[in-house]
Amino acid sequence: MIVYHGMGFSTKHLSDFAGYYTASKILLNGDSLSKIYDDSWFLEKSKSFGIRETTGIFYVNPPTISVVYTPVASLEPFTAKVVWNLASVAVLLFIWLGSRDFFGIPSRAGYDLLLLILMTWSIPLLRNLQRGQLYIVMLFLVMAFYRGYTGNRPWLSATSLAILILLKYFGWLFLLLIVLERRWSDLAKTIALTGAGLILSVFILGPQVYIHHVERLMEAVHSGEIASSNLPCVPALLGTLIGFRQEANPPPGGLPLVSLLTLIALAGAIIFTFRDANVVTSPAKTYRFFALLVLSIMFTPLASEHHYVMLSIPLFVYLSSLEWERLRFWRSLGIALMIYLVIGWFPSPSLYPWEALKTFTPFLRLFGAISVWVALVLSARTQAKG
Repeated sequence: MIVYHGMGFSTKHLSDFAGYYTASKILLNGDSLSKIYDDSWFLEKSKSFGIRETTGIFYVNPPTISVVYTPVASLEPFTAKVVWNLASVAVLLFIWLGSRDFFGIPSRAGYDLLLLILMTWSIPLLRNLQRGQLYIVMLFLVMAFYRGYTGNRPWLSATSLAILILLKYFGWLFLLLIVLERRWSDLAKTIALTGAGLILSVFILGPQVYIHHVERLMEAVHSGEIASSNLPCVPALLGTLIGFRQEANPPPGGLPLVSLLTLIALAGAIIFTFRDANVVTSPAKTYRFFALLVLSIMFTPLASEHHYVMLSIPLFVYLSSLEWERLRFWRSLGIALMIYLVIGWFPSPSLYPWEALKTFTPFLRLFGAISVWVALVLSARTQAKG
């Protein structure tokens, strides 16, 4: 049903896909990407490709994203989105089918259906398909990194992590695992591949587009777009908690405090994740790996609902570790709530009668992620203590 509605939406609206498609089309046509961060120019280009949606800008995406969608950029926009979504669903099914044998995701016998439900019966998956996003591909790369990390395949882990960083600056927290385990050779391979990929992309796409990309990133940071976005990520939550509003607090008012609080929260979360246990102990390190994945999502600036499709695996790892027959009623109820916060549907904030609910409803998905993170860290400590 989720896939059906996501595909149906794809035939009516391009959403985020419009920006990705336009950038790839520009690249495919051999034109310069140097102006893709000029919104007016970019929208004119979109119109020339038959796109009429006025929200399809490239925003702060790294220039390397323009390469990802080139396989479908030769098609008509709506056809391209449907093909992209079909490929995304195929990748998701591949992750599910290879979850234990190929990727080595820890689980119990008979839990395959649970993983399929968490992956497919979720609003984050719907949002990925509606928006033509690439976070199912990102999940595949994360699991490829996990396979290399746990299977002593350094080139697989280094290549996967380098691609994640180059595409969306995602997964850099995993470098902590490599450092803590003193896998210096793995670290060197990852840095080398990331550097080589960056140099190659600058050579292919041009240095000018990267200069404008950095300028656009700085503009987003200094303008307060992140802190006042109301998206399910830690920077936006902290901006809400201190009462930051972009229109009411002209930059830099409040921004240094939001940035400082975000860094303090991240440092505290990392310390909580890794203290009082041996990170190289198995299976404790498995839980810590997925706890770090959850943190990576939570602290991603401008993380939206579609990011949370990657939370299906960490949630599954925790649920499959439970001894359900020993759970008390209230804990079972709490776990059910956690699951719903991660994959469930929420009404629009405007429909709630109280202002507090309207303010914090956008962060319900984030609260679910925090619950999964804490659960994984506590599970890791239990395993480490034997």
